[in-house]
Amino acid sequence: MFGMGFFEILVIAVVAIIFLGPEKLPKALVDIAKFLKTLKRTIDDAKESLDREVNLSKIKEEALAYKNSLTQGVDNITKDLNLKEIVSLEEDFTHTMQAQEKNETKLQETKKEQLSFKNYSLEQEKVETKEQQEVSFKKEEAIKKEVNV
Repeated sequence: MFGMGFFEILVIAVVAIIFLGPEKLPKALVDIAKFLKTLKRTIDDAKESLDREVNLSKIKEEALAYKNSLTQGVDNITKDLNLKEIVSLEEDFTHTMQAQEKNETKLQETKKEQLSFKNYSLEQEKVETKEQQEVSFKKEEAIKKEVNV
């Protein structure tokens, strides 16, 4: 396991028991497991966000290529059309591009909202975990008082 043999794991376990004691060791293991789970979830979210950003840049490149092909097509068509038709096509093209930019802006705002919601959720989890730890500590103190009485 991770390039460690039985002896190394045994030494780590003995050191952990000596420093933490048998009472605190299970709680420490649970805390470590929670931390690793949160770390894994955070890394997965970061990978997911990065993948979305990469896909967004590909979409932008495709849109730019499409825009360039439309511009070239418009240049070819302008030779055959009169000036009024050209102005009308340019206005339609401009409106289409503006709508596309608005959609991209909305998409970015949605991503920012999702990210802030994820950050808020993580903060809430931290607060809940702290509250749970405080409740557990109070319960332990009450039990110790009952045992001493």
